[in-house]
Amino acid sequence: SPTLNRNILPTVAAWLTYLNGLSPKNRKAIAFGSYGWGDQSIPKITEYLKTSGFDIIGTYKVKFIPDEEDLENIRTDLRTKV
Repeated sequence: SPTLNRNILPTVAAWLTYLNGLSPKNRKAIAFGSYGWGDQSIPKITEYLKTSGFDIIGTYKVKFIPDEEDLENIRTDLRTKV
């Protein structure tokens, strides 16, 4: 998720709030996104997910647009964790 005014996008925040209300149990999650100026959104998303009861197995952030190497590194890392 990109950063907007040093925070996560309102639509992402709404979705995370909805997800929290579902009270997921024994679930794994990753937080990922790209950014331009600031990369504050990934730690905030990670905290939302932890508060909702998710086991965070990875966080990934890329400046601007991820290239194929970035995506392959993420895929490789996730294959070992899932």
